[in-house]
Amino acid sequence: MQLWRGIIEGCKADDAMQLAHNNLPAFYHSQMWRVMWPKDVTQEFMTEQLTKRMAHHVLLPNRDIRRHQKAVDAETHQVVGYARWRLPTSGATTSGGMPCWPDAQVPIVEFEQANAFEEMAKTSWWEPIDMDDVDGPIYAARDRLLGENPILASGDYMGMM
Repeated sequence: MQLWRGIIEGCKADDAMQLAHNNLPAFYHSQMWRVMWPKDVTQEFMTEQLTKRMAHHVLLPNRDIRRHQKAVDAETHQVVGYARWRLPTSGATTSGGMPCWPDAQVPIVEFEQANAFEEMAKTSWWEPIDMDDVDGPIYAARDRLLGENPILASGDYMGMM
């Protein structure tokens, strides 16, 4: 068995396209994920839409508590995995006020670039079927179990090819 050779590193907003091309195919055939979308929506179309949304809606929001990592193949330099982590608010900064785990915090982008990401996101189609009846109790249980425990970070989202 050959060992995988790669690196785990933090994500940048400019990684949006590679991350979308990694993440969407990782979940597209999952029945749990597919139930959220109309049956006629193709993987190619959804990948294109996620690419448009990724920086503005996934990578840049909630920088204070979210951390993002990617697995990158050392030979091809392609993203082959992704993880998003949610830190408890009380554990997101050090006692000196600095962000915890800064290597996995998406760097701040310039105002113009943030606006460009927002404008691109506005051109995407993203209309999942309402899953609040299913997701609501799951998120409530997660929040109750994790609470403000300063030692817990939850794996918020993971995708691998």
